Amino acid sequence: MTQTEIAFPRFPIVSEDVVYQAVFENPIGSSYKASHRVQKFLGNGEPLIWKQPAIIAGLKNLYYAVQDCGFLRSRTFFASGKDQLRAEAEKLVHLAEHMPGLAPKLLHYDPKRGAIVREYIRGETFREMNSQKQEEAIGPIVDLVGRIHKSGVAIGDAHVKNVIRDDLAGGHKWLDFDGRFDAVPIRAMADDLLKLAYSSFTETGDILLAEEMAGELELYPDRDVKKVAAKRVEEMNWTPWLYFATRVSETEHKRIKEILMSSLS
Repeated sequence: MTQTEIAFPRFPIVSEDVVYQAVFENPIGSSYKASHRVQKFLGNGEPLIWKQPAIIAGLKNLYYAVQDCGFLRSRTFFASGKDQLRAEAEKLVHLAEHMPGLAPKLLHYDPKRGAIVREYIRGETFREMNSQKQEEAIGPIVDLVGRIHKSGVAIGDAHVKNVIRDDLAGGHKWLDFDGRFDAVPIRAMADDLLKLAYSSFTETGDILLAEEMAGELELYPDRDVKKVAAKRVEEMNWTPWLYFATRVSETEHKRIKEILMSSLS
């Protein structure tokens, strides 16, 4: 898909500067700042999400890429914040056209600032759920990722913290698509599966939850992707660098890996 083939949504009539001004005149709460600045704001009478590259987005991405060398070894080292958010915008447009309802709607893309405006989803994120709700969400998360992959989209950084339960529409949605896995789609999708299992432990510290997520991947439908993922995990040995990337100890790694080898085969 080339740049000219994508029809990004734009707010009618208003310019990017007007949208940008609304973010700062009508903010809701404080912004979240990491690789990107994420700000909830009031636009057209509705809460919306503005996301733009942080000043240090390139350095943050470099840090995450170095960290990932001990895990999946698949992040692009020198991706800019604008690159990441353009990739996210493209994926949101594709999902809206081919598999709607799995992610927030992209409402506006600002190529000058490399920023996006998307709908605000009301609900609990995986991080905000209690342990029982997290466990109940495992099956729906695997189903969600399978449906996203079926549309042709690799998430790029399938960390469970980016799942939200939609209070209004019901079901679960994936919030962020700005990861920079390698460009080979089947390998990127395989990496999504491994990230699901390991991030379940990174996020919660609960090895039983991570094992359950690893086992649930048996129900993931694409056998070709599972085959690549199985080969990837078979070659994955524990090192202190893997611990740095995932917070998984050598014993915990062996337990997750054993279940993954069974569920992915």
